[in-house]
Amino acid sequence: MPMPVPPRPPRKLPVWAGIGIGLGALTMLLCVCGAVAAVINPPEDAEDPDKQSVVSTTTPDTQMSAPAATVEATPSSTPAKASTSPAPSPTRVYYANCDAVRAAGKSPLRKGQAGYRATLDRDRDGIACEPGETTPKPSPKRTTKPPAPTTDPRFDTCADAKAAGYGPYVRGKDPEYYWYRDQDKDGRVCE
Repeated sequence: MPMPVPPRPPRKLPVWAGIGIGLGALTMLLCVCGAVAAVINPPEDAEDPDKQSVVSTTTPDTQMSAPAATVEATPSSTPAKASTSPAPSPTRVYYANCDAVRAAGKSPLRKGQAGYRATLDRDRDGIACEPGETTPKPSPKRTTKPPAPTTDPRFDTCADAKAAGYGPYVRGKDPEYYWYRDQDKDGRVCE
C-alpha cells in the first residue's frame, strides 16, 4: 500500500514582512487615536475661525482696550435704532510669569480668564498665581573655575612631546600612552 504524501507545512512570512505589517498597523492606530483625541479634547488655546484675536505685548503695564458699542439717537417718531459695531473679540494677554500677573494687579487668574495658562498654575487646580506662591529664582551661576585638565597636551609626535618637556608615558598608568606608538613594545612611549 502506498504511503500518503504528508501535507506541506504552512509557509511562514519573513521577519521583515511581519515587522512592516506591525509598524503599519501601529501607525494607523496612532493616527486614528490622535484624530479622535483632537475632536474630543481640543487644545485650550484653539481659536474659532470666526473670531479674531488681539495679542497684547508682554509688558504688564500695557493694556489694550476694545471699542465699545455706540448708540445713536435719531429724533423721529419711530423707535430709536441702535448702531452697534461688531462685538469686540476677546483679547489675548500673555504674562511672562506670576510676578508680571501680580504687577498688573490680576492675581489670582482663574481658568478661562485672559492671561491664564497651565504653566502659571503650579498645582493644576484652575487657579494660577495664587497668593503665597512665589516665582522660583534661577539657580546661581557657578563662579568657580572648571578643574584643570588631568592630561598633558596632545602632540603630533613623541619628539614634539619630549621637546616640550613631556613624557615618558607608561601603559595602564598614563592615558597619554595610547596617543603615541610604542615601537619597541616595552609599555613606555616618548622615552
